[in-house]
Order: sequence, then structure tokens, then C-alpha cells
Amino acid sequence: MTAADVIGKLTAPLKRKIQAMMARALVTAVTDTGFLQRVQVKGFAGQERDAIEKFQSYGFTSNPQDGAEGLLLALGGDPAHSVLILVDDGRYRLKGLARGEVAAYTDEGAYFWFKRSMKIECRSNTFKFQGASHELMDQLVQLADQVDSIANFLSTTTTNTMFGPMKLNNFADFATIKTAVDGIVTALTGLKGS
Repeated sequence: MTAADVIGKLTAPLKRKIQAMMARALVTAVTDTGFLQRVQVKGFAGQERDAIEKFQSYGFTSNPQDGAEGLLLALGGDPAHSVLILVDDGRYRLKGLARGEVAAYTDEGAYFWFKRSMKIECRSNTFKFQGASHELMDQLVQLADQVDSIANFLSTTTTNTMFGPMKLNNFADFATIKTAVDGIVTALTGLKGS
């Protein structure tokens, strides 16, 4: 037996413990009722573990879909005391970000995308401000009132045509424009009230 064999034999338990400290795992269930989420995971070697704590960064939280991947850490090399960190899901991840950009996204396609040049892009079917400053809401409602005033002015104003004076609201597209403006006014007024 060579010296390398002896060292290999002596360090084999330590090597196995180190190798068992970190593994990739698939999320198979989530319980989101306690201080920390508890997840059920399935390791790539087929082992399943239940009630594993999922650690998240302060101020950020998510409830991943089944099939999301994370890193399973066996604290102190003890698989009985494992935690899941860095959960990601490439199926839904927003792609095409430039270097330095940040995004938060859902599996349904909603997202906040913090872009270069201090631009923010948001995609959502419904966007609701909670506790937004009254100043912002007041400015939005004032803008809506101004747009509504312009639309009302256009609806009562006449223009000279080759057929003589005509009200602008006689034009076919005016009703569509007026309906859109009324919708904006209603939406902005509703934002202020919520």
C-alpha cells in the first residue's frame, strides 16, 4: 500500500462528508405559513427530503413552483440538517438582461425590470399602488383632468371643412378616442381612491 493509498483511505470519510454538503435539488412542494418557508425537495440522486428550511434574502420573498431548482446545503455535513438556498427557475426567468440590470418576475410573465439608464419596465395585467404618495396620485389625477378637458373641448369645437362647419366629434375616430380618454380618467381616479 502506497502513502497516497493510506492518505486516501484516511481522508475518504472527510471527502464523502464534504461532497455531501452541497447538492442540487428540485422543489416538489412548499409550505409558506411559518417564519421560514419549508420545502420538500428531490435531489438529483433521487433522495427526497421534507420540511427543509428555505432561506431567502432579506426584503425579498418568493414561493417557487414545483420543479424550480436550488442548492441544498447539509449544514455541518449533516444531511438531517439541510437548508435550501438560491432557488431559481429557468423555465420562467426573464432573459436578455444587460450587464448590471435586475429583474423580479413570476411564472405568469409579470415582471419589474430595472434597466440601464435608470429606466424601469413593468409588465402586469393590473398594477396597484399601496400607500403611494398623495403627491403622485394628485399629479396623475390632474393630468387625467387635463386630458379630459382637451377631449371635452374637442367634442364641442367645430372646424371648417369643405362641407361647412362640422363638430370634431362627427369624425368616426373621435368616439374611440373619447372612450380611451374616459378610460384613462377612470383608471387614474381609481388609483387615487385605492
